[in-house]
Amino acid sequence: MTPEAITMLIVAIGIVWGGCAASVIALRRHPERADYPAGGHDDGRAEHAPVTHDT
Repeated sequence: MTPEAITMLIVAIGIVWGGCAASVIALRRHPERADYPAGGHDDGRAEHAPVTHDT
């Protein structure tokens, strides 16, 4: 391989693994949301659900 190809390979590996490391760091700093907006509970309206067809 040429030196240019090796350089691009190292740059690409750095971008991929750097993004992975940045994601891990961001998730460790803010692992989960502590509060969610109201709603999102099941209200039991199965009769108003979209119709599914067996096609």
